[in-house]
Amino acid sequence: MKSSPAHLLIVSFVIIISLACGTSVSTPPPDAEPDTQATIDAAVAATAHSEASLQATIEAGIAATTTALPPQPTSIPAEASTLFPTPTPSVEYIVLTEEELAALVEQSVNDAVTASEQASAATAQATSDNTLTPEEVAAMEAYYLATEEAIYLAEEAIGAYYDLYADLATETLELLIALEEDLSAVAQNTAALEASLQLISDTLNQGAALAQETIDQLNQAAQQTNVYLTEAQTQAQNWATSLQSNRDDRAQNALAVQPDNVAGDVQSALANAFGFVDGIHLALEDNKLTHDELNGIALLGANASAGLNAQGGPKLQGLSEKINTITMQLARGQVPQAKNSLGDFEALLGKRPANLPPITLPSNLPRP
Repeated sequence: MKSSPAHLLIVSFVIIISLACGTSVSTPPPDAEPDTQATIDAAVAATAHSEASLQATIEAGIAATTTALPPQPTSIPAEASTLFPTPTPSVEYIVLTEEELAALVEQSVNDAVTASEQASAATAQATSDNTLTPEEVAAMEAYYLATEEAIYLAEEAIGAYYDLYADLATETLELLIALEEDLSAVAQNTAALEASLQLISDTLNQGAALAQETIDQLNQAAQQTNVYLTEAQTQAQNWATSLQSNRDDRAQNALAVQPDNVAGDVQSALANAFGFVDGIHLALEDNKLTHDELNGIALLGANASAGLNAQGGPKLQGLSEKINTITMQLARGQVPQAKNSLGDFEALLGKRPANLPPITLPSNLPRP
């Protein structure tokens, strides 16, 4: 975004003052390497059902955490306070996948754009006769409140993304930071517009007339907010695209990790399998997953999978594909699904061997 938040604050302050005064203003390696591609293909097939239902989950999560915006009115309603009931979102971000959380950010930005466009249209309509009434001002304030609320939801979801998934996708954070800066600037500009409308409302309630310059400046400020939000919308789309590519790369790299400790007997194979389980529990104790933790889990999974294939016999050999599925889910930021898959896998392993040593995640591994 070309305009800085500091610049916006200065412009917004000048708008507020000029609106009250009527002055003009300008706006601104193992012994035998496994078939990596076959492993990847099998893991993809094993997670097909999860992938098929993901979009429905995203849509349901968005529907439960955003406020519907009304259609653009053909006339300004007198009772604007009923247009946008104050939303009370209750989002349990910890149950969302990385993709769902990113979709929530993007949808909130889109909602803000919609509300801002409606606000601008309502402003142009209300001022088309070069006058404003208190009811028209109240209607415009309601639209800008909806814009502000959508921005708040986007910023809150971004904060949750930082907490839960940011270290998995550090390569995409530059775009996310830029989006956050854009939203902050828009929020400041919208707050200034609301303050300006309040000054206009006070002026009208006192029976004073508004200067034509004031009306022109209000329209210009509303249109400029649309420009800023369009830039934020583009930034959100760019981040979502980059994040999708990053998830694909993560999954490919995690499943390509080669074992370095293949079990020589069934007991050791079971110990490695439970080590994989314990390593994931350890990594997710704080409900976060870092890239280093993912690398360690991928190596534990490669060792466990190779051991079960070599020593598990007919009963345990098939479990190696479940290891690959869990690894892929974690790599793609599908932590809630991975937790469910892990519980099923642990149950299939049977009774835990006695005296298993405490697990530690492999560390200082090279990032693929």
